[in-house]
Amino acid sequence: MLRKVLLFNYVKLLNFTVSNSDVAFHELYLCEISCMNLLIMRLNIKVTTEKSAFYILACLIILVHANGMSQNTLAVPFTSGFVGDVNGNNASSNTVFLSSFGCSGIYFTQNSNSTVFMSQGNDIIGSILITDNAGIEHEIPGFIKWRAPSGNTKCLVFSPSGSAVLSTSSGNYTVNSNKYIGLIFNGQTLVISSGNVSGNAATSGLLDVLNSYLAAFPTLSLPDYSINESEGSLTLTMTLSAPSSNEIKVRYTTMDGVALAGLDYTFVTGQLIFAPNQTTSSITLFVLSDMLAEPSELLTMDLTNPINVSITNSKSNITILDNPPLPVELSLFEVSCLDKGTEIKWTTTSEFNSDYFVLDKNNGDGEWTTIKEIDAAGVSTDILNYSFVDYEEDFGTKLYRLKQIDFNGNFKLFYTKGIECNERIMNLKIYPNPSDGVFKLYLSDMQPGTYQMNIVAPDGTIKIDRVLDLTFNNYELTIQNTDLLPGMYWLNLIANGQTLGTKLYIY
Repeated sequence: MLRKVLLFNYVKLLNFTVSNSDVAFHELYLCEISCMNLLIMRLNIKVTTEKSAFYILACLIILVHANGMSQNTLAVPFTSGFVGDVNGNNASSNTVFLSSFGCSGIYFTQNSNSTVFMSQGNDIIGSILITDNAGIEHEIPGFIKWRAPSGNTKCLVFSPSGSAVLSTSSGNYTVNSNKYIGLIFNGQTLVISSGNVSGNAATSGLLDVLNSYLAAFPTLSLPDYSINESEGSLTLTMTLSAPSSNEIKVRYTTMDGVALAGLDYTFVTGQLIFAPNQTTSSITLFVLSDMLAEPSELLTMDLTNPINVSITNSKSNITILDNPPLPVELSLFEVSCLDKGTEIKWTTTSEFNSDYFVLDKNNGDGEWTTIKEIDAAGVSTDILNYSFVDYEEDFGTKLYRLKQIDFNGNFKLFYTKGIECNERIMNLKIYPNPSDGVFKLYLSDMQPGTYQMNIVAPDGTIKIDRVLDLTFNNYELTIQNTDLLPGMYWLNLIANGQTLGTKLYIY
């Protein structure tokens, strides 16, 4: 039973999806023995039974995977290298320089919990990155196995465990476990004699040589960040430990965590280039705000494929914080007609750092005018009611909006509400209403003359503004080509300081 629990913990860790528990256990069990033997042999673990070996394997896999979540990517570049056939443990035949194939961008990379390369026994495990003649970058896993030439290390020799097909200037070349890849240290020259290279096995001293080589390059770091949703964008700054005379490149990609691209932030990927002697460069990440109350959300910015630089922190954890509590929580904003005047009421359920409210009015002409300022509570968790009566007697559409001002001068605009008081709507009709944007306007008992007709959106902006010349008391006009989005609008006729208005609905 414990055996099954360990397996399914690992399945869950890797986000596998299985439909049947016995099928999942069976599939994992098929690869258990081979994986177990390889790992136990590599780590020199002594076990007495296959059962205890499996427990060790399961625990090691889980620990390795968990540790990998916070690993750094270390990488060192090599301007020259070779490929050749395996001809014994420490010899390569049919060897050619990678440059003769048109290959470039050669470097060794390793994921490590440290800021230096690590080894397992005498093996330095990692991957080789090579850009072939077609400009395609290949990642080939394996380990550094030996050095060349014997006694004077100019080159590390890598034994692939994976494969890749390189596009070369003379056709395709397959790299696999039957090949060696040589990594020649910058500034060193390796002689290939009749297609042969030989050396001796890697020892613990080789790791020191590699880390000394690593130390000669500047390191790139990217710290963790946090941002409020409402801030909109975040600038991530990468810093080099020292200037370099070489051009430095690194790829970056955002990776989902709890935060999801397209919902919480905008996905970005690309290559960042540092010009010679440039030590900082930046990426802009855009954060998407919403009105949901939610916990903090995490994503990462991953750095890969470094050239002429090592990376000491390949993942930047970015925390998107939910928008801070609003200075004012508004539960009601209402406008109603009185016998004399218009009443505006609003209710708050909490206030913080709230200085005063501003009430603005728009008579349908697109202009907002402040008609009242009312003191706010400052700080309150009680339900508070506010009201104001606008005694100005006017006709047609009137729009009111509420603005809240903080003690620090920041402000927030709340809802806009429209109303018609003292209206004479019987002289103005729209058919059909609602409409698809094409409708007829019927006017009756109107004095002949020039009228200003406008259609106003709920936010007070004028969408259509036309002049109508009425020559008869009764008038019919077809309105089309309005390009109005679905919603509610106000249609107003204005003449001699008087406004006649009605609601217009577009579907």
